[in-house]
Amino acid sequence: MGSRKPLSFFTDYSNEAGVGVGVGANLNIPLPTGTRSEEWMLNCANAIGFLLKAGIDALVITIGFDVSKDDPLGDFHVDGAAFTKSGTR
Repeated sequence: MGSRKPLSFFTDYSNEAGVGVGVGANLNIPLPTGTRSEEWMLNCANAIGFLLKAGIDALVITIGFDVSKDDPLGDFHVDGAAFTKSGTR
């Protein structure tokens, strides 16, 4: 889940769904600038639902705390409690 900020370091698009045998195994959820904890957690729950439905055997997570409200370069407003709650799922 990344920002649509024009000068973001890197962004993904929702239509990127994988290539070849990996089609359907990729999920990108771009979120708007200013996304808050509640919306971010809802999208985390949607991603978990995608994983469960797909029967994923392994998961690699690249975690970035740039969505933290405390990141000086970030443009999201996600608090520490949201990270903790989403991480327990």
